[in-house]
Amino acid sequence: MPLGLTLAVAGHDDSTSALHALHRARKAVRKGIDYEPVPALEREAGGGIIDGIFNSPTKGFTFKLRGGYARRVSDPAAYTREVVAMSETRARYVRIRIRDGQERRDYGRYKHGAVSLVTTLPPWAVRTVARIGPSELEDLMLRLAEAQSREVMKVSGRETYGGGVHLDTAVPHFHSHIPKTSADGKPHPKALFLTAGPWIVGAHRIEAKFPGLLTEKKRDLLNHHLDLKDRAHLIDLRCAEVIDRELEKWVRERGFWADYQADCDDYRRRKIKSQKEEPLRRILQAALGHHARSGVWPLAFGVMNLTAWRLIPRELRSPIMACIRVHQVIRQPSKMLKIGARMLIEADRQPEMKGPRK
Repeated sequence: MPLGLTLAVAGHDDSTSALHALHRARKAVRKGIDYEPVPALEREAGGGIIDGIFNSPTKGFTFKLRGGYARRVSDPAAYTREVVAMSETRARYVRIRIRDGQERRDYGRYKHGAVSLVTTLPPWAVRTVARIGPSELEDLMLRLAEAQSREVMKVSGRETYGGGVHLDTAVPHFHSHIPKTSADGKPHPKALFLTAGPWIVGAHRIEAKFPGLLTEKKRDLLNHHLDLKDRAHLIDLRCAEVIDRELEKWVRERGFWADYQADCDDYRRRKIKSQKEEPLRRILQAALGHHARSGVWPLAFGVMNLTAWRLIPRELRSPIMACIRVHQVIRQPSKMLKIGARMLIEADRQPEMKGPRK
């Protein structure tokens, strides 16, 4: 379908422009990625690096920001109605233009007048935060929400209306509600409010906290993606940096630094182990996809160790073993008679072994 002729579209249409070259580079990255619907390997929440569910007595809470301070909302349902009404109101925007010395106004409407920005705590801090009490946890999360709102305002000029804190998950996270327009209806520039995506944000904060922990390939991929983006206006990346910085400041103030450092060291060890298993996991995933499509398991049992076997879903283990046996018989037909004879002998012995003694 035809695209609206915006500045970005017109810039792309110019085959000699820098924007067109940037779009081509991004397309080349996308073409190198493929997706095929096959059974996935069973993995615990956090990929085995983070404990399954965050230890919290509550599912979370809702907060509202006023004057730069975040406060917990006593009636989350009322806040939800309020923020939806706000989104509908802020969906209408006005643009003021000066032509021939005269001021002209035209109006437009977004589909939604606000967005929900998702940000998380760093995974290596989950165990530290899980050990603090409910009141301290609420104080920490509200403090981080305030720090995020200041960063969003600094980068994009947008205010944060409020949001929600989710604790019923592997990693506690925020959903921040941020309007697209100002209170008087002026739209905020989209170019100042960009997102990098969860992988880039996660890899960047790991590299910042643990330099050299990521593999060389991951570091090169991270730098490549960041070079293609306007890093100064990546909201999710900037918020993650603020969260990590403010969290460590809070931990120092409360005297939890020694425990926090121990948790960081444990996360490093888990991450190293996980990265060593990643090549094997990819091989198993490819073999599992081949088995799902053809019914044949391409890997011999001899190249699989106990760790690899545990990665396979339980419901697929029996058919996989059957395929392995069939594969072995076909590859070594000379042993077929021996296997058949041994099975007959075992079958003859079964009744005698199970029968009563004379």
